Amino acid sequence: MNLWSRRRIRAALVVALALGIGVGGVAYAAIPDTSGVIHACYAKRDGSLRVIDDSTTSCNTSKEQELSWNQVGPQGPPGPGATTFDATIPVPDVPTEVTLATFGGVRLIGLCGGGVLLTIRHSNPADVVQLYGTTSRQSVGTLEPVFVFQSTGFDAFDTSGFDLHAIVRAFPPDAPAGTYAHVDLGAVFATNRCIFGGMITPSQ
Repeated sequence: MNLWSRRRIRAALVVALALGIGVGGVAYAAIPDTSGVIHACYAKRDGSLRVIDDSTTSCNTSKEQELSWNQVGPQGPPGPGATTFDATIPVPDVPTEVTLATFGGVRLIGLCGGGVLLTIRHSNPADVVQLYGTTSRQSVGTLEPVFVFQSTGFDAFDTSGFDLHAIVRAFPPDAPAGTYAHVDLGAVFATNRCIFGGMITPSQ
């Protein structure tokens, strides 16, 4: 191989490497941007759309319209019949029950002290509670099944926090069972307070 051939090969490798770096730069473009906004250019002539990294690329304003939208939209309203709840309970000298929500003869009760405690009880002492679902405890990082059949209630506790997703109902033990409600609840222990929040959706 002569010197001229080696030089041509070396030049070709340099060009290929430069092209490779350029392609890699496109792959790591900031889309969406650091605020979670996606930027694009809309062609006025044919309606085609191209997404861009606005920190390095601009639309051709004579031929294109600038567009932008959020990657994540605002949270929508609760579904039909759904209700939300939230409560912040300070760590007291003596733990005190706080009713978070009531529905269909069921009470959701929060307590705070050394962690977060959720208690699900019936409103009528003569009733029983049924509950099926899962709970995820932050301190252990596990997802655990929950099954309560015709009991006085259910308790969940964690020193850091937990999530509960379950269907719940309460009814007299000698009467036909009523309809379930779907409970989505999150609880966090934050040193001097406990934060509860969630949604209750009745079955249709």
